Amino acid sequence: VSGTQASALSFDVTSLAKTHSLVSHEATGSLNSLVASGPLTLTKGDGSTVEIATGTGSLADVVASVNASASGVTASAVQTSPGQYRLQLTAGRTGEASGFTVDGLTGFTAMDVLAQGSDAEITVGSDPGTAYTVRSTTNAFANIVPGLSFTVSRLETGVTVGSAVDGSEVAGDVQELVDAANNVLSAIATATQWNATTKTGGSLVGDSTARTLQQSILGLVGSAGAPGISLNRNGKLTFDRDAFTTAFVKDPQAVAATFGAGASFNPA
Repeated sequence: VSGTQASALSFDVTSLAKTHSLVSHEATGSLNSLVASGPLTLTKGDGSTVEIATGTGSLADVVASVNASASGVTASAVQTSPGQYRLQLTAGRTGEASGFTVDGLTGFTAMDVLAQGSDAEITVGSDPGTAYTVRSTTNAFANIVPGLSFTVSRLETGVTVGSAVDGSEVAGDVQELVDAANNVLSAIATATQWNATTKTGGSLVGDSTARTLQQSILGLVGSAGAPGISLNRNGKLTFDRDAFTTAFVKDPQAVAATFGAGASFNPA
């Protein structure tokens, strides 16, 4: 992981984020089998409810109605064997809060929990007296320590992740900035050039606006005090990538300030 601040963290992955899912206790013999005699009531983990009309009440209509609703739950008719279908309902997000129950299904004796919605958890430290747990509703953990984000994919012990300051991508962005500035400066130079021999000039000869724009570009890019950027004798900007990268790794925030950036200056 790269960023603007070197960081490290060791931990155990003790739980992964899972999506809550229910499945009918038994199968039904047809997609046209009646499995509901009225609307369904879906109750979410926070206690809120969503009522879902079920059309004819057939398995096919129940699936279509749930999927068309704003419940955030996806329904499927899973064919477990030829001509045998079970209803599966799955939350649209992971985490403990993705849990839900459903009432109104009359064609099944019960809806069993296929997977219990859960948060991802990492445990930092091995001493029971000082160890602590960090939870996430997804398997992604963002900015647990400054500049350090990661995703977990399996239960594991003794994991160590770290970030190192890497200015290579930012240097590429700065090079593009310098190239763009030089292109504009070249265009201004051509448009304001005067040929004393032919007594002809560009379309912007004597135009004060062009001169002001030129100075603004040089002031913004060339005179920002940014490491690695300098103005040569031909009035063009040059960029020393190595000098910039060295300065960025040493103090990224200070380098950001030379470009007028705020407190955050994160490479992609």
